[in-house]
Amino acid sequence: MSGSQQQFQRILQQITSKIQSNEAEKAISIIEALPTAIKQHPNVQHLQALAFKVLGQLPASLLLFKQLLSQYPNQAEFQNNAGNVYKDLGNTKLALEHYLKALNLKSDYLDAFKNAMLVHIEEADYESARQMLNAYSMVFSKHPVTQKFEADVLLGQKQYESAANLYELIVQQNPSYTVAKLGLAAALRLSERLSEAKMLLLDVLNEQASANAHYQFGLCLFEDGNYEKAEHAFEQAILLKPSYRAAHNQLNEMLWQLNNMTKFGSSYQRVLQTEPDLSQLREDYVDMLINAEHYDLAVEQIEIGLNSTPSQSGLLAAKSMLLANQQNYEEAYELAKQVWTERQSFRDGIEFIKLAIKMEDYQAASKIIDKLKAEYPENQLVQAYHATCLKLTDPNAYQEFIMLSHSIKAFELPVPEGYDCLEMFLSDLKALLSSMHTTNTRPLQQTLRKGTQTPGRLLERGEPLLNKLKWAYESTVSKYISALPDDDQHPFLRRKSKHFKITGSWSVKLDNLGFHVNHVHPDGWISSACYIAVPDNLSESEGCIRFGQSPLELGDKDTPDLSITPQAGQLVLFPSFMWHGTLPYHSEQMRLTAPFDVVPIAEKYND
Repeated sequence: MSGSQQQFQRILQQITSKIQSNEAEKAISIIEALPTAIKQHPNVQHLQALAFKVLGQLPASLLLFKQLLSQYPNQAEFQNNAGNVYKDLGNTKLALEHYLKALNLKSDYLDAFKNAMLVHIEEADYESARQMLNAYSMVFSKHPVTQKFEADVLLGQKQYESAANLYELIVQQNPSYTVAKLGLAAALRLSERLSEAKMLLLDVLNEQASANAHYQFGLCLFEDGNYEKAEHAFEQAILLKPSYRAAHNQLNEMLWQLNNMTKFGSSYQRVLQTEPDLSQLREDYVDMLINAEHYDLAVEQIEIGLNSTPSQSGLLAAKSMLLANQQNYEEAYELAKQVWTERQSFRDGIEFIKLAIKMEDYQAASKIIDKLKAEYPENQLVQAYHATCLKLTDPNAYQEFIMLSHSIKAFELPVPEGYDCLEMFLSDLKALLSSMHTTNTRPLQQTLRKGTQTPGRLLERGEPLLNKLKWAYESTVSKYISALPDDDQHPFLRRKSKHFKITGSWSVKLDNLGFHVNHVHPDGWISSACYIAVPDNLSESEGCIRFGQSPLELGDKDTPDLSITPQAGQLVLFPSFMWHGTLPYHSEQMRLTAPFDVVPIAEKYND
């Protein structure tokens, strides 16, 4: 190697060292002082793009990567790192495209494989994740990350016990594999094995300072009702990793539910004040402010972000939502269309569909619905908007789709062993469930108003009384499924199976004037409303559950198809794609429910 080549390598090493030691500004300064010929070398431009990314200057980083890839499209590392910038910009579709290009150029490129798998898992596209694992199983067979991703897919598919078993096997084979230990902790927590999860997380924290371990420990403490320690754990996670989006989200969600408005949002403000270029963190903060109906603060944050990066799609999407809240549908629609065209994410598609329906552009809405149905065939929110479009354009097809005579059924809860009557069972359930409602207000991203909701998976807590409730649910669901017609063409009926599992379960306590806004359960197949306690002396319409009306406020074009007046001990089952919500009630007595979702675990129903 010549002297000039050695000098060039030393320059590259110096720049790389600055970036790796979080001194990206110094790396930029070194690059800017270089002679033009050296500055334009692709390896130097690549490092400059990486430095811009570290500094949060994503548009500048992306511009450099585009220039590099126009000249050097066959450089796998450039493709992979360009994908990382797109991901930070929230464009996971283009990120995935670049990761796959990198893998096509270099089939054993582990980082590109891991990045592509993470996109599939974070987007809940577990079928694509599994296909990718199969395609690269031989290439990365000796690397523990392959097994870890298999466990991650099981975890995402809510197969918590299987995930825990696989994580445990990986940890036994690789005792120092901390990421697998954290996966195991998550599986244990989601299986409601909180004590085991906490012990494992404390072991990790005794070995190293881990933001993820603090975050997961906080989740366990929150579910235990130990809110002060949970707050400390979330803050520790953010201290170690200021850009930790999930930790910010959970901390502020908890503060909101505890009605601690003094601290609500402060973690976002603190970090964004010192690191204003954390664009996705700002987008999360704006989303939280909108959900909390703090619209003025949301507008302020959007303006700050757009002044820095005018084309930031996430903030433009939030601006569209705020315009829609102000009933400025035309401008909101144009912004939503722009964002969809740029990113084409699931959420962007849903927001565009909502506004297209409001603007009576049913053709545009149907086009996006068809695209999302193809990409997310089991997502019930997509099916719900498909139903709404049918309702507005083809009422006969709508009635065939919702199958009202078959799809919504009310049952009386069966009495489990050990009880002489339903009233005694409900009385014990009411006492137990009431004691579990320890927060002060609703979760931000849930549909209830003037009430509270329990965290975690209610029916997996190991309580004997809840095991009896689970038995009552499962026996009733079996009856409901057996009475459904067969139809391989219908998106609900084609999943019909006598084998099923309850995936989500929780309790909701509504207070005076409490209600649910119209919503669906996107990840379910069959959903439910089970009434444990209902206030006395309500009028016929007070607190009733209504089906078939979207949340889009479309007036006489979209009225409820069915209303059911709740009674204590009643279990109502319906397809998860069915819009449902409740009317407020006037009473000082609480309305206590214990809903759950069901998914099939076999393709066909066989007697």
